[in-house]
Amino acid sequence: MDRKECSCRMWELTRIPCKHVVAAINYMNEDGKGVVVPEEWVHAAYSLETWARMYSFKINGCSGRRYWPRIESTTVIIPPNHRPQVDRPTKKMKSNDEHALPTSSCVTH
Repeated sequence: MDRKECSCRMWELTRIPCKHVVAAINYMNEDGKGVVVPEEWVHAAYSLETWARMYSFKINGCSGRRYWPRIESTTVIIPPNHRPQVDRPTKKMKSNDEHALPTSSCVTH
């Protein structure tokens, strides 16, 4: 628990306690170790204060393409060769003639 690691590695990847850690925290609370709540074990990056600090600065918009710096280059970048991916063949729709009822020139009653 002190190393903030779990065998499922979810806690290390997300920095949010996984179900195993939450179970361990609940067990430690029952033992009277005073761990309190699982939210205290979440990384500081997920806190409201961190979020507010990250979005506290002003982002200025671009003035437009005409203000972009001109690049004088003779290098021409050609797109890579593209082959369509192999996929299931498309079904051809039947024409109206194929849906018509068969007719016969010889009708008997």
